[in-house]
Amino acid sequence: MFSFRVGLAVSSFLFSLTSLAQDSLGARVIYDRPNYIRYLFAGVQPFYGEYFSTSSNAGWGVDAHYLPDHKADYRLQFRRPYSESLLDVSRENASKNSKTENSPVGFYYVEASVNIHIRDVERKGHSKVILYNAALTKNAWTATVPRKVKIPSKVRKIYGFRAGAVQWRSTVDVSTILERQGLSNADIFLPEIYRDALGRDIPLRGFSSMTATTFYLGTGVTTIRNVAVEFKHFENTLDDGIMVVYADVMYAPALSIDPVRYLNTPYPVTKVSFSPLGFRAGLDGKFNRHLGWGFGAEAGIRPGPTKQGVFANVKVTIPMFGSFLFKRDRRPNEHEDIEFIE
Repeated sequence: MFSFRVGLAVSSFLFSLTSLAQDSLGARVIYDRPNYIRYLFAGVQPFYGEYFSTSSNAGWGVDAHYLPDHKADYRLQFRRPYSESLLDVSRENASKNSKTENSPVGFYYVEASVNIHIRDVERKGHSKVILYNAALTKNAWTATVPRKVKIPSKVRKIYGFRAGAVQWRSTVDVSTILERQGLSNADIFLPEIYRDALGRDIPLRGFSSMTATTFYLGTGVTTIRNVAVEFKHFENTLDDGIMVVYADVMYAPALSIDPVRYLNTPYPVTKVSFSPLGFRAGLDGKFNRHLGWGFGAEAGIRPGPTKQGVFANVKVTIPMFGSFLFKRDRRPNEHEDIEFIE
């Protein structure tokens, strides 16, 4: 009996597909307004993960994006590990292995930016949506290959000029930085070994803290779709994605590492060389909804100790709240007949 019901549901679904293919008016646009988006998006990042040559880490963060008009939009981000002893690699290493007197500090990352809209255009395009039939049981839907169709829709493109500032702080392994630059503890007059309680000679690892303030200029392209479609044989669906692709050149005017302290003596890290320039490329995505989610990823080279700037990260924002703030909700209420484009 169960198999019969599943077979009947699948047959109904396939019949609906056939009927829809024969009916060019099987769907119509409820609204298609890529200019009609929420003004503020704010959310919590329960997880981010970052490989960073200087200090790999993973944790949580917050993200806020404000789009007040067609001239510019603004963004603020903050991230840090779950705790100063969990998934903060450099700090954990310092806490467990360091014999120097510097107190390990936790990683944090703050970024503020503005995207000035150089060109904001709306063009004809298309959106891909998945057809879904609520009449199907869960098992029948699982056994069905979802059908994607293209529908004509407007696409908004914003070409922007980006500018911003980043500040991050981290515990750093000075000995590793020196080694990667062909140096050693001796080059900063820091002892290379210490003697433990059993009289054994143990390599001395020097740890300290570093704070970097970076400014950047770049460019980005924002793609916005905001279309809702009513189907004759399927559930209503929408494509309301907001995707940003960007590339930045970064510059840090001053970079330094705090002196390593050992046996009450400071050892300035003057021999370490720094690379003040860096670059990155990335993407961010979210949805034009009151309650949704977002994602992001980027990679590049940060300004910092030479040969220690490579990084890559991924971010997930959930939940993400979208708001019109105090501005009037002018939701369009128009219908336009459309045809499928295979």
